[in-house]
Amino acid sequence: MNLKIKKLNFNYDNFSIKDINLSVESSDILGITGLNGSGKTTLLKIIAGILPSDGVFINEEPLSVKNRHVISYMESDTFLYELLTFDEMLYLVMSICSVNKGQSLAIDEIINILNLNKYRNTLIKELSLGTRQKLSFLLSIVDDPQILLLDEPFNGIDNESIDLIVDILKGMVKEKKKIIILTSHNIELVNNLCNKQIVIEDGNIKQYIKY
Repeated sequence: MNLKIKKLNFNYDNFSIKDINLSVESSDILGITGLNGSGKTTLLKIIAGILPSDGVFINEEPLSVKNRHVISYMESDTFLYELLTFDEMLYLVMSICSVNKGQSLAIDEIINILNLNKYRNTLIKELSLGTRQKLSFLLSIVDDPQILLLDEPFNGIDNESIDLIVDILKGMVKEKKKIIILTSHNIELVNNLCNKQIVIEDGNIKQYIKY
């Protein structure tokens, strides 16, 4: 599996992504860093297919409705139905994604790892920011995506849970050869988790780092 961005130029709400070229392979974890408004989220939305572009390729094929199913995108502020319980929201998304038994068991295991069982019958409106964020993370991985895009996934999450999620992501890459791309303001975390990093400034890649 490979994801390539070729000569990507994009204008959006008076903001421009300018001539970005990038290659990410199976087992890569790419961190995208930069100041607020630098283009991190815009780039993720382009890769996810939310914003249209001709510059994104999966296994050398242009991104389209035919291959977009391999991508999952966790927004920085994921929409959750406030009047559903944790489990109801989870099962709704699992049903939409036609999750099989093996995937369901894997999600149950991650719920245990993240100590979330006590919240399974709690209404989403009563959950803390950190617990909602962990639920959003679960929703992004229910269908076992090959390419996982995470926009500031650790916002509001305590350090112990961050360490657990980092271990989960590393396991996904090691065992299943996933591609993971995430944005973060936490440079130390990016250095610990990622094997590649790009620094974006005003819609341009200013620095590319490979660990």
